[in-house]
Amino acid sequence: RRIRGAEVQDIAWLDASGREMTDHMWNAQEVRRLGVRLNGDAIYELNERGEPIVGDTLILLLNADKDPVSFVLPSRTPEERWETLIDTADPWLLSRRLRAGDRYQLQARSMVVLRLNCRKEDLRRSADWGPMGVY
Repeated sequence: RRIRGAEVQDIAWLDASGREMTDHMWNAQEVRRLGVRLNGDAIYELNERGEPIVGDTLILLLNADKDPVSFVLPSRTPEERWETLIDTADPWLLSRRLRAGDRYQLQARSMVVLRLNCRKEDLRRSADWGPMGVY
C-alpha cells in the first residue's frame, strides 16, 4: 500500500519459495502452506511520548499439509539473519539461527515463528550462524 507517496509493506504473504503470493496463488485449491512476514518497522503509530513504535519483524510459516515442506526464508538484504522462537512440531527445540535464503524444513501440520535479528554484535559473530542449507 502507498503511504505519503512511499510504497510500504507492513505485511507480506509468502509462498514456500519465499516470494510474495500472487492472486493466482491465493485462488489455487492446493494452497496448504504459506508464510507471513510482519514488518515491525512499518508500524505507523506513536507511543504516549509521540515517538514512533518499532517492533520486531517476524515471519510465521504455516503448513496445513500432511507432508513436510521446505520454506525458503525471504530476504530484503543478504545480511538478514533469522532466529527461531518456536516450532510447534518440537516446542522444546533450542533456538536456531538462519540466514536469509536458507531453507527451513517445516513439518506437517505445524507452524514456526522466526524473528529478524539485526543486532550488530550478532552480525560480527558470523561463525555462529549455520551454513546455508536445509535446517
